[in-house]
Amino acid sequence: MFSLAAWLLGAGAALACQVPVFRYALERWKPDLYEVEVVGSGSLDEAGSALLGRLQAACVERGSGAANFRVTESVAAASAEEGVPSDPAGGPFIILRLPSALERSRPVWAAPFNEGTVQALLDSPARVEIARRILAGDSAVWVLLDSGSAERDAAAWRILDESLGELERTLTLPPPEVIMNDPEYRPAAALELKLKFSALRIAHGDPAERALTAMLLGVEEDLRDLSDQPIAVPVFGRGRALYGLTGEGINGETIRDACETLTGPCSCTIKDQNPGVDLLMSVDWEKSLGLADRPPDPFPELPALPSGPSAPASEAFAPLFGEPPELPRPTASQTEPRGNASGTIATAVLIVLGAALAVAAAGSAFLLRRKG
Repeated sequence: MFSLAAWLLGAGAALACQVPVFRYALERWKPDLYEVEVVGSGSLDEAGSALLGRLQAACVERGSGAANFRVTESVAAASAEEGVPSDPAGGPFIILRLPSALERSRPVWAAPFNEGTVQALLDSPARVEIARRILAGDSAVWVLLDSGSAERDAAAWRILDESLGELERTLTLPPPEVIMNDPEYRPAAALELKLKFSALRIAHGDPAERALTAMLLGVEEDLRDLSDQPIAVPVFGRGRALYGLTGEGINGETIRDACETLTGPCSCTIKDQNPGVDLLMSVDWEKSLGLADRPPDPFPELPALPSGPSAPASEAFAPLFGEPPELPRPTASQTEPRGNASGTIATAVLIVLGAALAVAAAGSAFLLRRKG
C-alpha cells in the first residue's frame, strides 16, 4: 500500500505546475468583473448621460474598454445596505460591488455620480504605478495603507521595506529550465521572469485613491474595522490582492509567508480556488504582455488507448507515470470477515477528524498572527 501511495504522489508531482504563482496569475488569470451600479440614472441630464456613456465605454464588457467591470442602472437602490444611500434624492450615485459568483455581492464603495468619482473609479496614480511595476517584472507590489498615525505607519513601512529587501536576497525560484519546460509556461509573454518585490504607500484619506482604498479594505470583510491600523496588501498577477496584514501582523514572518506563497509553484491552477480578490484596473493585460494575438493554448494530447478488447487501459498511461507497483495478494486470513470492522472505521473517522481540527487550528493561528 505504501508503494502505491508513493507512486500516486510521484505521479501527481510530475504533473504539478512548476510555474510560480505570481507568473501563472499574470499570464493566465483574467481579472474578475466588478459591478458598477448607477442609481438614479433616469434623472441624468445631458452631461450626466455623457458621463454614463464614458463609463460604459471604459468597461471590458462593452468590448472597447479595458477596465474589469460591468455597468448596471437602477432607479433606486434595491435594499438598505451599509454605507449606501437609500434613494437618489440627493442626485444620482454609484455603488461599487466586489466581483462575485453570487447574484449580488457586497458593496465596497458608494459615491455621488460625477466626473471626479468616475475618474477615481477608473484609475488612480497608485494603480497606474502598480501596473507599471508588474509589467516591468515585479513579482508583487506591496501596498501599505497608512492609518494616519505617523509613528505606526513609519514602523510598518520600515518593517515592510527591510523584509522585502531580505526576501529578494534569500528566496529562490525553481530553475529556469524547469519553469520554461513546463507546459503551463507561456514564453510568448514579453516579460523577463525574475524575483523582485517593491512597496508603495497610500496616504490616509488620499482623495485620488478613495476607490482603491475601498477595494483593498474589501479584500477581507473585517479589514474596514481595522483601518485605524496600517494595512499591507501584496498585489500580483493582473492586479490581484492576496490578503491584508494589519498592525503588529505586519512582521517579517507573515511577509515571508505571503511572498513564499506567491513565488512557490502554482500547485492549484484554478483561480477561484486560490485566495485573493482582483482590483479594478484599466489595463489591457493581454496586449501589454504581448499575448493579444497569440492563439489559444492547445489541449494536451492524451495517450492513445491500446487496441484490442482485452487490453487494459492502464497500459496507455504507463508512459506518463511508469508502471504501477504490483500489489500483494491478500492472504486467506485477510479475506475472512472481521468482527471489528466498525471499530476500524470509527478509528479512521477519529483520525480524519483530528487531522481536520489540527488544520483548522493552524489556519486560525495564521489568520490571528497576520491580523496582529
